[in-house]
Formats: sequence, structure tokens, C-alpha cells
Amino acid sequence: MYLPWLENETIDDKANGLLNRLGRDDEIPIDIEMIIEDDLNIEIIPVTNMQQDLDIEGFTLANWSSIYIDEHVYTNCENRARATLAHEVGHFELHKDILNQAASDHGVHDKYSWMDFYNSMKDNIRQRFEYQGYTFAGMILVPTRYLTSLFLEVLPSTQDQISDAKAAKLRRKDYLDPVIENIAIKLVPQFEVSMSLLKRRIYNSGLEELIK
Repeated sequence: MYLPWLENETIDDKANGLLNRLGRDDEIPIDIEMIIEDDLNIEIIPVTNMQQDLDIEGFTLANWSSIYIDEHVYTNCENRARATLAHEVGHFELHKDILNQAASDHGVHDKYSWMDFYNSMKDNIRQRFEYQGYTFAGMILVPTRYLTSLFLEVLPSTQDQISDAKAAKLRRKDYLDPVIENIAIKLVPQFEVSMSLLKRRIYNSGLEELIK
């Protein structure tokens, strides 16, 4: 299976393009379940013990009629479930044609044949496949324009923290991550995502360069 490299900017354009096309870019938090079920007409199906049995939290079969998600994650871990669902939307938006062909070639028709196909990927292809899905998930749940606006609102509140670090003669690389974590803590409730996802979005959007 051939999977092209995609720049982060390209993935961001795809995520923003989907939100715009569906008319879902006017408010946050992004309602990823509504996008899946109402706009894309894909059913969300919780599966008992899927993570335990298959070591995955979610997957989508080649006919794109359903997204399967671990029932425990879906029921008990809201932010994690949102990221998992957004990740699958990423595969739908970025990899649909590639996966359709691959599934046809490999006879993918259920969760077990999906896992056989997934495990047959070369390591570098699987890593790229998942990286692109994770990156898309972050970009659709934390759209760049909202992230930039809110980051700039919160940034001044970190000046005392930055000044204290500089007074202690810390290098920027030593205080950068604590400052970003401080900002992420303030923004997590607005996006309804995990701390790790929001911090990753700050870094891959380049906003950390504004912290001096």
C-alpha cells in the first residue's frame, strides 16, 4: 500500500475544509459525533472489550458505513473518545480512496480481517497512517483560527511565570513546556480535548514561537 507524505499544513487545510464544507466551523467545541452521524451518515458503534481484544480504540471498515469504538472509552472517557472518533474521520478524509483499494485487495470485511490488513502494513507506512490520523484529529477538534485567538488571549497571563523563570536564569527551552502547559490548562475546557492533544496542537501550529 502506498501512502503519500502530507505536510501538516495540508492536513490542516483538509480539516478546516471539512468543517467549512459542513458548516461546522462557527463554534467550539466541535461536535464530532454530529459531524459523523448527521453530516457523513456514518454510524458510531461501541464494541465491548475492543481495546482489550484487539489493542485498538477505534477503526472503520472499508464501506465507511460505521465507525467502531471501544465501549469503555466511548462511555467513560469523553475527551479520549472524541479524539478517537476524530482520528477515524481523519482516515475517512485523508485515506478513503487508498483504504478502499487496499481493503478490496485484502478482502477486509470485519474487525478481524481489518486487523490482519492493518498488521500487514509495513511499519513505516503504519506509522505514517496513524500520524496523519492523529494530526487530523487534533486539527479538526482544535481549529487553528480558534486556537490562535484563544492562545493570544491567554498568553499575557503567563508573563509572571516567564519573568520568574528568566530571573532564575532558566533557558527558554527549560521553561517553554511549563508555560505551554499553563496555557493548555486554561484552554482544554473550551475545546474538550486532552492536555496532550492541546499541547501538541500548540507546538505543531508554531504558536510556541510567540513565547519569548
